Amino acid sequence: MATVITPTMRSEAMFAKPLVFALYLLERPKETEERSIGQLLDARWIDRDLAGSWKSKCTNLHRGLCTELPNKVLASIRSAWLVDVDRQCIVPATEDHSYIALSYVWGSQSTFNTTESGLDNTAQKAVEISKMAMIYANASVTLLAAGGEHANSGLSGFRGISEPRHLHQTVHSEDEKTKLVATPVSDSAVSLFEPTDGHSIWGSRGWIFQEYLFSRRRSVFTGNSLRWECKSAVWREHVKLPPIFDSTQSRVIPCSFIMERSVPNLSLFRSFLTDYNQRQFTHPEDCLDGFAGISLLLSTKLSGGFASGLPTAFFDLVLSWEPGSQLSRRVARNSSRANELPSWSWAGWSSDIRFGHESCDFIRTGRYEWEHRNTRGTIRTRFWKLHGAPNSVGTSIRASIFDCKDELKSGYFDHDKGWSRHKIPEGSQPDSYYPSSTLRTHFYTHQTYPSYEFRYPIPLMQPEEVVPAVFSPYISTTSQRAWFACDGEPWMTGKQHLLFILRKRDGTWAGVMQPHDGLDMSGLALQNPNEAVELVEIAAGFCSESEWSGVYEVYHQEHPRASHWYEYFNVLRVKWADGIAYRRGIGRIHKVCWEAQRGESFELILG
Repeated sequence: MATVITPTMRSEAMFAKPLVFALYLLERPKETEERSIGQLLDARWIDRDLAGSWKSKCTNLHRGLCTELPNKVLASIRSAWLVDVDRQCIVPATEDHSYIALSYVWGSQSTFNTTESGLDNTAQKAVEISKMAMIYANASVTLLAAGGEHANSGLSGFRGISEPRHLHQTVHSEDEKTKLVATPVSDSAVSLFEPTDGHSIWGSRGWIFQEYLFSRRRSVFTGNSLRWECKSAVWREHVKLPPIFDSTQSRVIPCSFIMERSVPNLSLFRSFLTDYNQRQFTHPEDCLDGFAGISLLLSTKLSGGFASGLPTAFFDLVLSWEPGSQLSRRVARNSSRANELPSWSWAGWSSDIRFGHESCDFIRTGRYEWEHRNTRGTIRTRFWKLHGAPNSVGTSIRASIFDCKDELKSGYFDHDKGWSRHKIPEGSQPDSYYPSSTLRTHFYTHQTYPSYEFRYPIPLMQPEEVVPAVFSPYISTTSQRAWFACDGEPWMTGKQHLLFILRKRDGTWAGVMQPHDGLDMSGLALQNPNEAVELVEIAAGFCSESEWSGVYEVYHQEHPRASHWYEYFNVLRVKWADGIAYRRGIGRIHKVCWEAQRGESFELILG
């Protein structure tokens, strides 16, 4: 057991920034046999045999639990090449090769000059990038250089190999028999309460996200300490655990759960984006490449592939993403790759990203209450295409979840894919989820998920049916637009939401908008408050007036009241350049107001 000392309890002048300290018993009294005790370590050198002994201990004690993968197809994916450290050369990889992966910060270090023969094979590089998650997942162990700042940092603390580490531990005596050791630890979410020197940038880097997430067994070098992480245990150099904890205590989420079959839900995708999209890239245009492996595996859980970071099955829903914190536009360092950061995708912006996952309305009842709260909905009003260039023909986006909803409305139902239709029992409350629609009298079940009831059948994929992500800088649709006035100062301010009220010409309340840019120096007001805001339609939606849905404007005093559902249109604030519209904000306009104000249909291309 440890006590944590906060920065206000002690001066940290020796460190780069204030740290917290973990305080452990240094010696275990006889009456506390089952408690953890601290280890007084060599301040300069790591035990060279420790990492190898942990690997052997995991292999022998956990008996394959930490190395198994639920999908044989994915388990066969390997890198095309490996480094033979004995022969000091690159060799072709085979399926039966066991290998160790390395995760480190590349940084801005000078490297050898590249000759023409050593240039990347662009096509092969794209294939390897898409496999990156599984390359790490299939590694026997991943070495994580969490204390490094660049590719030449190395792993400090190995006598005769690298520079010494600088670990600061102090010993305290509580009484004559009880000694305690204090070890400086991190208070960051990335490495909570792990030994640190206080200045690691490893956990803030974008490429690191999937490398850490998918590694099944990790040997983590923080710069000043070493730890082991696997599905069954976490072992730390500075703490000795009782044997009872060797195979039961781990807060590490195994990567295998991402590969297991499950009912599609956007919560997992959103949780990944919350972390990933606030990370830093040496080359911001690498943002989608760094997410490619995650996209590949999530495709089976989200009923289809990804288009520039957005799951296509839910396209109309996720296109209406909202910033959860202040946005900054990603700008490519290589101007020839500028179109790899489209404004309509979250990848074009650095921010916490949110979207109405409450709109996943296909679940009527499920295993968890949050899966079927359904206080919000999205209605498709447009059909979208992907384009490699503004004047190319384009490929239709198959938003399969919305397709299934439309098929059911037309009376189509496929009985041959494991689905069954059931009548809602008489006397029970009918399904009246949708506003202004007929009460539903039937629900559906699938043989794979007997504990779920669905409002309509949806596409369910096998775990091995992965779909590679596609990149497209442009999307198009036939849309309509309108202009509205905007209050100069926001109605709601805060770290997560900056909402401005939109009004018709006569000053009547029309809706709300979250601008992505165009703010003044304070960041709390528009630069040009008298300028009309141009909005284009992308979808329709509705939310509960009485239950929390994430739609804040229902609490505004001028918001038009309805009986139970507030109906609106999702719109984008745009700016134009050479006939291409670029996203500058997201908003919602009251349905009645939008239908009265919107103009003629036109061809919209978003870049």
